[in-house]
Amino acid sequence: MSAAEATFPAGFEDLEAVADWALPTERARNKKRREASTEELQRVYDLLSPRIEAIIASFEGQTLEDLSGPAQRLLWLSFSLVEVAFAIEKYDGEGRVPHAIDLDQMVPLHDL
Repeated sequence: MSAAEATFPAGFEDLEAVADWALPTERARNKKRREASTEELQRVYDLLSPRIEAIIASFEGQTLEDLSGPAQRLLWLSFSLVEVAFAIEKYDGEGRVPHAIDLDQMVPLHDL
């Protein structure tokens, strides 16, 4: 794969296994989490958690407006860790929050 075709920046090729979690909206990431199995959530968590400091460091000196292509997808992937970590750490791998309103009933204002 050439640099122009890379999903993520150089040094993050190992994250290709979870590239389908690099979703551009909060709503899409939330939906993916709710539909994922416990095993899938754990796999994403186990792969991303040890890499999050390196991911954050890769954005050093850049603004959100600077990010595009592979760097932007890496940012979206890091946002998915937030979704997944809460499910793993707080709800024992349950993708749906117990006793919560179904999020399909709510649309964030920024998604309108």
